[in-house]
Formats: sequence, structure tokens, C-alpha cells
Amino acid sequence: MSQLIISADIKIKQFGTRFMKLNEKITEVFKNKKSTKDHIINELTKNFNELKLLFGEQQKLLEITYEENKKLSKTVDENNRNNRKSYAEITKQKSENKSIGKIKSKEVVIVYPNQEQQDMTSEELKMHIKNKLNPKEMGNIGIKNIRKIKNDGIIIECNDKKECQILENNINEKLHDLCEAKIPLKKNPRLIIYNLFNDQKNYNESSVMDNTKESIIAQNQLINEHMSDNEDDLKCKYFIKSKNENYFHLVIEVSPKLRKIILGLEKLNIKWSRHGVKDFISVTRCFKCFGFGHTKNNCNSEMNCSNCANTGHSHKECTLDSSHKSCVNCKKFNQLSKNQHKIDIKHDAMYGSCPSLIRIKNLIASKINYD
Repeated sequence: MSQLIISADIKIKQFGTRFMKLNEKITEVFKNKKSTKDHIINELTKNFNELKLLFGEQQKLLEITYEENKKLSKTVDENNRNNRKSYAEITKQKSENKSIGKIKSKEVVIVYPNQEQQDMTSEELKMHIKNKLNPKEMGNIGIKNIRKIKNDGIIIECNDKKECQILENNINEKLHDLCEAKIPLKKNPRLIIYNLFNDQKNYNESSVMDNTKESIIAQNQLINEHMSDNEDDLKCKYFIKSKNENYFHLVIEVSPKLRKIILGLEKLNIKWSRHGVKDFISVTRCFKCFGFGHTKNNCNSEMNCSNCANTGHSHKECTLDSSHKSCVNCKKFNQLSKNQHKIDIKHDAMYGSCPSLIRIKNLIASKINYD
């Protein structure tokens, strides 16, 4: 705000004080018993003229303030127009700023012994690779992590796809008599679209998905422009029930490029409404033992309480209060972990920010192509 506007604003506020003082003077004239008729008329005329001047000054300052505000507003608009980015640039910036929290895709190479080397263990395989290959000689590639996996294999994590490709080629060329390396194919990312109207009278799942896909492509220009002939660019996968029975959420699978565009838009035009959209990672959970990776129907474990982590009763039967909350998954992690670092267990198994849940989401995300 300019100095002129600030000064005018202060003066306008001062007029209120001056007006109150004039009003008090006029009141005193009428209250004074010694005041004659002529005296009252003279005092009223003098105060009225002063009041008239006061309002005249105030009007001028208000006009100056109004004109200054118009100029200031015009300058701001011009600056905004000069600095305005294109629709694509805004979308790109939003997409770049948009992240999936701590979840990050990993670039890895999976290595298994050949059929002729079935007796080789993961540890022996790792030692062969370390002894016969030099990261520096392969082009200074960075090895972030090496860990064992089932069936005597190992996973080697690199910095990026290019380094993984170099490592895969070197292993398959120089160690083909011992092992085989491959870069695992990653799945396309999934997004969830919130609160689509549930027209139960004419409800057909396949038809709704087809119509929704058509609306997304037709009504969102940037998506339309970047769609290819590849059907994998955008697929409607399944519905999720909403708390409100009149609505449902839709999970879609998209190409990495389209994901960035959609997250940049933040909301999608679908038919007569706009709908929020976010990254979606589905975690399979058992509601008997509260472990991950399986459901209640095929659970072979004991029943665990989601509130206190004890066995033999459900959370509905738990008699312990919230001060005794304990997460069964985080508790198991600490018991099995060889590291000194322990994770927090003072929450229930359904806690949204549970460290064990985040760890599983990270693992799933490492197998998804977000690039």
C-alpha cells in the first residue's frame, strides 16, 4: 500500500475524533443556562461551518484514496499478467510439487543363481558379484543397497534406471555361467477419484466406468491432449464405497506421464461436477490378526486385539483404555528387528500413520513406476 493511502486512512480516522468534539461543544451550548438565543445561533453557525469544512476535507481524502487504490490494483493486475505462466507450466509446477509423501519408487536389479547353480546361497551369490564386478569399472555406478530375497536371490538397488541397466548388462555378460539378472517390470500408478454420484436406478458397473473414462478424457483438455492410442494410459479398475451411500470413489490406473498431469490439475471435470483426486496405494490387511498381505478368510494366526495387541480377544472385547494402546505389527517388528532403532508402538493397529503401515506402503510403491 502506498504512503499516500496510509496517510489518508489515518486522517479519515482522525475526523471521527474531531466530529465528536464538535458535537460535545454544541451540546454544551444548549446546556448552558446563560446562553442567549443570539449566542446559541452564533455558536451553531460557527460549528456548522467547521463541520462542513470537515466533511469537505474527508470527501477529498476519500476520493484520493479511491484513485490510489485503483492505480495500485491496476499495477498488481499488470504484474500478474506479466508473470502469468501457461496452463501447462502451472500444471507441471503443481505436479512437481505434488509428492506422495515419503513414498518413493526404487530402482533395482533382481539376481538369481542359474539352474546349474541351485546349491548357491544368497550370500555366496552376493560375494561372487562383488568379487568379479567393480562398480567403478562399470561407469561409476552407485549401489544404494544389497539385500537377500527368497529362493536364494538378491536385490541390488541403484540410483536410477540407467545404472540398473548397466548393472544388468554386466552381470548377464560376465557372470552368465553363475546367475541371471533382470530389471523387474513396474506397475502403472493408481489414483482415486472421490465422490462420484451413485445413480442406483441405472447402475451398471461396466457402463459407469466407460462413461466416466469418456468424461475424464473429453472434459479435461490437458488429459485429452496427452492421451495416446495405448489403452494402458487410463483404465478404470474398481469402485470403493463411500460413507455416503449416494456416492462412491473410483480407482483408476494411469501411465506415469498422465499421473503427473492429473495430480497437477488437482481436480477433474466429470459430467456436471469437479472431483478431487489423489495417489492410491491399496494395502491388503487381515482383520483377524491385523497382519498385512492376506485377509481374514485365509488367516492361520491367532486373533489379535487391534487396541492392545494381546491375543485371544477382539478390540470390541478389550477392557484396556486408550493409555494402553499397542500396535501388534510394530510390536512384532521391534521383536524381530536386529537394529537398535525401535519404532513407536503406542497406537492401535488401525492408526493411519502407523510406521508398519507406512513401511508396507513404501514397499508397494517401490514396485510402481512413478517416473
